[in-house]
Amino acid sequence: MAFGPRRNCQVLVEERGGLIGGGVSKKVHYLVVGSVGNKQWRHSTYGTKIMKAVELREAGASIAIVGEDHWQRMLFG
Repeated sequence: MAFGPRRNCQVLVEERGGLIGGGVSKKVHYLVVGSVGNKQWRHSTYGTKIMKAVELREAGASIAIVGEDHWQRMLFG
């Protein structure tokens, strides 16, 4: 994330009552996608977690895929 290290981002969510999961499943409500790409992404613009979230949504799960900019606006206004 451009905002900072993953752990710092997790703390911000947890301070507001959110829970952080270890992976993508039908229990996940939000998947936050950082604005900075990663060399390890399976495709040039997204990775396997996003692929899994899309598959689960297509199967009826209610998972919102949220960009980092939106995530920051929701946290800080």
